[in-house]
Amino acid sequence: MTTWTLWLGAVLVVGGSVAHIKHQTVAARVLWALAVLAFVVTGVGAVAEMSLPLAVTLVVAIAATVSLVVVTNKPGKPAATVRRGAQ
Repeated sequence: MTTWTLWLGAVLVVGGSVAHIKHQTVAARVLWALAVLAFVVTGVGAVAEMSLPLAVTLVVAIAATVSLVVVTNKPGKPAATVRRGAQ
């Protein structure tokens, strides 16, 4: 069961990133929140099963999720632009 929830979380992360790229921010946030829920369920299952490989896989999946969200996130305004706007 926990392996399937991990895969479901991965699919939700990819779906959230695609929605974010298509400028559907609300859908992206909902999909990412559901992915976090799936990862939490997987983490609880890994602890309950005392499965080290599943726990390591979960950590790798969370790291991949964070990196994918960072890569697909739009960059903020440059600091020079912000300073000029404040003057």
